[in-house]
Amino acid sequence: MASHDINEPRPWSGKRWFIETLYREALIDWPNADKDYLFTGSRIKCEEAWEVMTNNQKERFNRYAEIDRIQSRSVEAAKKADNQHDIETEQQQKNPKQQLAPKKKPDPNKPKKLTAYMLFTKAKRQMLAEANPDFTSVELFKEIGQLWSRATPEEKRPFEDQAKKESKEYDLKMKAYKAKQIHQ
Repeated sequence: MASHDINEPRPWSGKRWFIETLYREALIDWPNADKDYLFTGSRIKCEEAWEVMTNNQKERFNRYAEIDRIQSRSVEAAKKADNQHDIETEQQQKNPKQQLAPKKKPDPNKPKKLTAYMLFTKAKRQMLAEANPDFTSVELFKEIGQLWSRATPEEKRPFEDQAKKESKEYDLKMKAYKAKQIHQ
């Protein structure tokens, strides 16, 4: 029974629950009656009756009121949480960079794995930069990428073989690095 419109500005008292209960019963008994008239009549009679009721008679309605207070608090807390979430979302949309956590700096001692493409880039970058001094870094790396994609498997093989050797060395270095991290 203890449930009413959650948009109500505040929870109902025990007396208000008593009035509502009798009003609903009156609506069942007189379904065609004017609702405003019926409610006003119920309210007046209930306020008079409430004054002479014992605490045992009021207990049921006071329990409804307590449930209503608890529900009202949880609704208020949910609204506040929603409002806080909306404010945070709005702030993130206004300035997303400001809300990001600081980026963790990579460990300079951590071994780096070299791929065949990275080895190819190391080998070709200097030559291409000298041949095209007006290239920007972006243009230089685009050209290297195109060279790699046009390279035949035979042209890629030395870099892939070197990458396999580097990979074995990387695995050994990484094991040592992890072991060192555990002991720190």
